[in-house]
Amino acid sequence: MERPKSREEIHKELQELLAASKVASSKEVQQLQNTYSGKTLLADGSLCIPESRRSQEKRKSSTEVPIIRAASAELPPARAKSSELAVIPSNSGELPKHTAAPSDRKQATLRTTSDLASIDGTWAKPGTKYEVHDEATNSKDTCLPQWLPFRAIAAALRNHPSIWITSLLVMLLLCAAGVIGVMATAAQETRDKRTAAQGFAMNAAVAFERQLAQMFGPLLSLSAIVRFDPDYAAVNRTFDSVAKELLDQMPTQGAVTTLIAAPQGVLRNFYPMKGYCQDHCENININLFRDLERRPVALRTVQQGVLLLQGPMVLSQGYFGVVGRLPVYISPAAANDTWGAPDGPAYNCSVCYNATTQTRFWGFVNAVINLEPLINGQDSRMRDLAALNYLYKMYKIDKDGQPLMIAVSNPPPSNPVVTDVHVPGGNWTLEVSPEAGWVPMWRAPILAVVVLISCLFGLLLGAILVSSRLQMWLKVSMTIDTMEAGTILHQWALLS
Repeated sequence: MERPKSREEIHKELQELLAASKVASSKEVQQLQNTYSGKTLLADGSLCIPESRRSQEKRKSSTEVPIIRAASAELPPARAKSSELAVIPSNSGELPKHTAAPSDRKQATLRTTSDLASIDGTWAKPGTKYEVHDEATNSKDTCLPQWLPFRAIAAALRNHPSIWITSLLVMLLLCAAGVIGVMATAAQETRDKRTAAQGFAMNAAVAFERQLAQMFGPLLSLSAIVRFDPDYAAVNRTFDSVAKELLDQMPTQGAVTTLIAAPQGVLRNFYPMKGYCQDHCENININLFRDLERRPVALRTVQQGVLLLQGPMVLSQGYFGVVGRLPVYISPAAANDTWGAPDGPAYNCSVCYNATTQTRFWGFVNAVINLEPLINGQDSRMRDLAALNYLYKMYKIDKDGQPLMIAVSNPPPSNPVVTDVHVPGGNWTLEVSPEAGWVPMWRAPILAVVVLISCLFGLLLGAILVSSRLQMWLKVSMTIDTMEAGTILHQWALLS
């Protein structure tokens, strides 16, 4: 008959078991690492422990002699819940078979002389082998699903939605802040571009106005000569030499093609003649007051008493241009004075004499201007805009409200800034926009980078929160295991 244990022996065994329980967590971690080592990838995507490794583990565990194995019969039977494993220690050579809910198969061996561990919440003494059998499989290998870490992550996200909600909110806030910042910076640059384009457009318009005004300089000189000696015979005698001298002094050669004197509104003197009529110089003495197309502009010019333009249009000479007409008045003068004009007084012109001021209309001095040198010449302001990488379009609104194109780049400007070009008797319109557009080229790639960084930061934050939650679960599990181990030891001490 076995001798009863003394109090000192029981106290010594309890101290050994209590010391073993403090390292249970590290033992379990080491045991899990040993279980995962030497795994093999099966065809179905699972990770399995080969049979050779299981045999090696079995031989290794058989060499460990548990010194308190005989006391396993003294423990009360393990309680098994309806949804948990029923684990019963066995001292026989065979491993007991158990029924479990479908799950991963696992084998646990308590190797130390004083370990106390649990399998699915059921406590047992050290030194006893336990094996969990899954009735759903007959495989001899112990297989661990390859996607086990992802199940843990999914469980963390499912049980704690604050993780992905926080990550999503942070990602959206960062993305919104970044997009707002990029869009604000791009909008400011667009405003700066429009301001700069407006300045260049105004400079080009003013320069074109001055350049066009220079083309009418010879008309002022001819007007002064006629007022000095209004007799047509004197004008006819000196017109060609004076006109030649004036054209030679023009800064843009070829722009003013012809200077014309029209006493009483009839075209009479031309220089150079070929510049006006080319090879067809018959019937060129046109009465502007009799011509239905030219009469309205002629009457308005006489009435306003200032230089006016007719056009732009395709002239009979074959090029695109304008005709400038400057009225010449003589004062004092009688109502019937014609100063020797070959065609007599102006035809049906009631505004050609002002009785109050005794001012009489002498006729016109005209200039035919080719716009091509002004638009595409070396000194062209449109070429200056093109050199600055701007697109442009200059046009005039005709009497029907339709734009009459004067100069346009290829392609035309898009969403341009607009400025007026002041010409004698009206306004033209100049539109300008940059070739690269108003939106900065860096906006799209920077927006993509901002969105990408925001997404990566959100994912990183989510990973940190998931990792923190998993670590917390591990610490809680280890703490509960240690506390339950102490409870079982206490119960064992009472039973002993």
